[in-house]
Amino acid sequence: MIREIKNKIIKTEPVKWKELKFLQSDNLKDLNKSEYEKLKKSLLENDFIQTFFVWQDKDIIYLLDGHHRIKLLFNLEKEGVIVPETFPANFIHCKNRKEASKY
Repeated sequence: MIREIKNKIIKTEPVKWKELKFLQSDNLKDLNKSEYEKLKKSLLENDFIQTFFVWQDKDIIYLLDGHHRIKLLFNLEKEGVIVPETFPANFIHCKNRKEASKY
């Protein structure tokens, strides 16, 4: 049997990162202080270079990947860093919430 790899990315477009909903937050591991500082340093030195991955179900856009960056962006704003209102996101095709959760 020949396996086919399909493209699951529907589109890439800017999203309002503050409005993204976490699809699953209970089983996400928190970054330890060292990992958090490393991510913070990378974002401040290199800017935003990796898109978010999201799934849209009707009018709600759920975050599939980028949870730590979202938390960090909120914290950076509190510290006085100017953060854009939107960042690019790859919209991933998922049949349903269960499939979206596995990504």
